Amino acid sequence: MTTLMHKQTDLCHIYETNRLPARFPWGWLAACLFSGTVLAAQSPTQPLAELEQAIAQQQAYNQFRQAQLEALQQEEQSLVARQSALRHVREQIEPLLLSEWQQAWSLLAQDMPFYLTARQTDWQRVRQRLLAPDMPLAQRAGALLGQLQQEDDYGQQISRYRGALPGQPDRQLAFIRVGRLAWCAQQLDAQAAWCWQAGQWQPLPSPLASGFRAEVNTEDSDWLSLSPVPLPGPTVEAAHE
Repeated sequence: MTTLMHKQTDLCHIYETNRLPARFPWGWLAACLFSGTVLAAQSPTQPLAELEQAIAQQQAYNQFRQAQLEALQQEEQSLVARQSALRHVREQIEPLLLSEWQQAWSLLAQDMPFYLTARQTDWQRVRQRLLAPDMPLAQRAGALLGQLQQEDDYGQQISRYRGALPGQPDRQLAFIRVGRLAWCAQQLDAQAAWCWQAGQWQPLPSPLASGFRAEVNTEDSDWLSLSPVPLPGPTVEAAHE
């Protein structure tokens, strides 16, 4: 009996010891438990929303980069097409330039041989430029067109000068050239006169020679009034070689 009473006393003591106090903040405990439940419910949702936002931003950036890449690819294709067109034009123009040069060179051999050495040198210089691989096509074409313009200017010039025929340096003559229409020479004593015809110097008949003498003896001031173009001063060798 005594033993049973001791056991009851011990149980009462354990209950009294472990029992929560009467003033325990039950509201605070309930709030903590409720907040934990809410946080436990909300924690997976917030990272998911942030992840979706990050994915959307990445997709927008990828679309922007894709648009840039497509624009660069289109620009590259345009450049390749233009290079191909320029290469095609070059392949057509380069043979044409050489053909024009060859034609001009052939005409030079048939033309009046005034300034012949200088003109041949100029045309050979143009040919070197046409064959230069490092020279732009525009510069090569410009060199050819410039020399063609110079040849055209020769046909519009009126020149009067003194010089000698090839192989006769001691025999001074007075020369007159009117474009490509006439090229004549006369002895300084006016005893004989010649004109370039059919590829050689041919004597002028007496009536023409007398008229030619009058022109040769004209003063420089009169010549300048009759000729609006500059009068070149070629060397004897350049004029007759």
